[in-house]
Amino acid sequence: MKKILLSSAVIASMMFVSCGPSAEEIAAKEKAKQDSIQKVEEERMMKEAEEMAAKAKEDSIATAKAVEDSIAAAAAAEAKTKKAPAKKKTMEQKVKEEAKKTTSGRG
Repeated sequence: MKKILLSSAVIASMMFVSCGPSAEEIAAKEKAKQDSIQKVEEERMMKEAEEMAAKAKEDSIATAKAVEDSIAAAAAAEAKTKKAPAKKKTMEQKVKEEAKKTTSGRG
């Protein structure tokens, strides 16, 4: 009876050990783990690239706006420095000036 129990225990322990993962299964799990890590890293890098592109676009827009603002400011400053064109004189004003010129100096 002892021999039967002993052999049954040995067979049961061998079956228990043999039910564990094989070297191929362990390698497959490790490869899946590495693939998963690589995929996460690629996604993170893509996200960073998208964020950098968005920031570059915002910077470009801000630079373009600054250039437009400086052009507008320069145009406004130039408009201020230009003299306003002389107003055209009316006929009455011309007549009065002629009368002043002709009568001035006589006393």
